[in-house]
Amino acid sequence: MSAVYYFSVGQVVRAQERNFTEAVLQHRLLSTQLSLEDYKLQFTPEYQLSDVMSLSFQWTDSMHDIVGRLSHIPKNIASCPLLSKFPVYQARYDAIEILTGCTIPAHDGRVLIAQNRQKLDRWESLFRQASIFTLCATVLFGSLCGWWFSRKLIRKVTLFNHTVTKVEQGDMTARVPESHYGDEFDEMAQHTNRMLNQLEATFETIRGTTDAIAHDLRTPLNRMRLKLERLVCLPDGKVKTDELADVLSELDSVLSTFTSMLELTKLENGLLDTELESVDVRSVVEDALELVEPLTEEHQQTLVHQLESVSIKGDRNLLFRTVYNLLDNAVKYAGEGAEIDVQLSANKLVVSDTGPGIPENDIEKAFQRLGRLDSSRTQQGYGLGLSIVKAILNQQGMSIELKDNKPGLKVVIHLSK
Repeated sequence: MSAVYYFSVGQVVRAQERNFTEAVLQHRLLSTQLSLEDYKLQFTPEYQLSDVMSLSFQWTDSMHDIVGRLSHIPKNIASCPLLSKFPVYQARYDAIEILTGCTIPAHDGRVLIAQNRQKLDRWESLFRQASIFTLCATVLFGSLCGWWFSRKLIRKVTLFNHTVTKVEQGDMTARVPESHYGDEFDEMAQHTNRMLNQLEATFETIRGTTDAIAHDLRTPLNRMRLKLERLVCLPDGKVKTDELADVLSELDSVLSTFTSMLELTKLENGLLDTELESVDVRSVVEDALELVEPLTEEHQQTLVHQLESVSIKGDRNLLFRTVYNLLDNAVKYAGEGAEIDVQLSANKLVVSDTGPGIPENDIEKAFQRLGRLDSSRTQQGYGLGLSIVKAILNQQGMSIELKDNKPGLKVVIHLSK
């Protein structure tokens, strides 16, 4: 509003004030340079062409000795630069106008210089009224917009708080509703919902892991308990060494499972100390093949391989364990008479078999802790092999992928991400 006033009404006001000041300076100068008779001529109608400025000159105290537009000069007019307002009757308009002006001394008399500022005062008054109205309208509109936006903001925040409260109460299916506006709140709702999806998946994994531990460890623990009960009931000196060996074997299997789970946790969190060195991958694969070859002969399986010379930076022991786990899984699950093929190239290691394979929907489950594709859980193992393999590869900067070999399973290890 200040800018509008400055470039509109204010500009006119400044122009009139400048003209008034120039008129005052001009007549101060003329009164010293012109004679009385010549100076009187400045107040004749021919010289006063503007209706805005009114000039009158009185050189004696007599009302007859005055020339200009005004018939007389009021007594209480201030001396310039102070200004005074006074009424004037305009006969030609048959109206009274209010002039603003002041007097300056000239030739032992005085000169009245006045302006008609009524129109300008009306403009200023209208501008003030418009400004007040605009300000009130702006405040009202701003208040309404602020109220509307605050209600909208509070409603959005309330949805987030309501969802968080439901999650705190145990409802992991609660999600923040999304609108069709696609604004920042929707983006934040999407991030929150993705986080809740991950939390729900994590809780489901923990629940599934707990159930898997209960199923997988209950059987060996029950067997150990039955064997120990039988041993306790035997007379002194009748305990058989092979029965104690069976109990120790069962116990070693349980301890091995917990050790593997702890190792998996360390791998996933980067807490396992590793020694990175230049590793000949071909040598690692050959050692694993040599170790697993008797198992393939036992299951009448065919083992073929084609290996190139590849060197990478990594931990040899962990890489050997990875390759051996994959080969051991292939031997264990491919079945009698299957063919196991190992291919090593510059960028990847592929272990494939002609067994039953893994359904596409169960691929992610195969990498879960204690994830067992055998729902009856009658096969040997605890479902930690592929989980440990994936954790080792991630820790070494590699990745693993399961594919359909048609028939069978194809495991692809990308030696670099």
